[in-house]
Amino acid sequence: MKDMSVYEWLRRLNMQQWAPKFKKDLGINRVTDLRFIDDKQLKETAKVEALTDRKRLLDMIKGEDASKNLFKYQTRSQARSLIRSHISSVDDTNKLLDLIGEEKMTGY
Repeated sequence: MKDMSVYEWLRRLNMQQWAPKFKKDLGINRVTDLRFIDDKQLKETAKVEALTDRKRLLDMIKGEDASKNLFKYQTRSQARSLIRSHISSVDDTNKLLDLIGEEKMTGY
């Protein structure tokens, strides 16, 4: 995961709207660079105003177990997006998703 791009990491957290700020304002491109980020930088430099968003990001950066477990599995929507990049048929994609089930597919 540490070699993952920050955009992909944020997309998996459903927070991709912050990707340009991380890249431009914080100079962060890779997940491994996040270890230097603190709450003040998130709020003042990246302009992540919502405390809940900052807490969620910081918990993931710190490697909190509950946050890592939520991150580990793809949502149905994320899994659909991944599968659709390889399978053009919507019906086949939906059948595959039904076979896989909820929170069974990882992004790793």
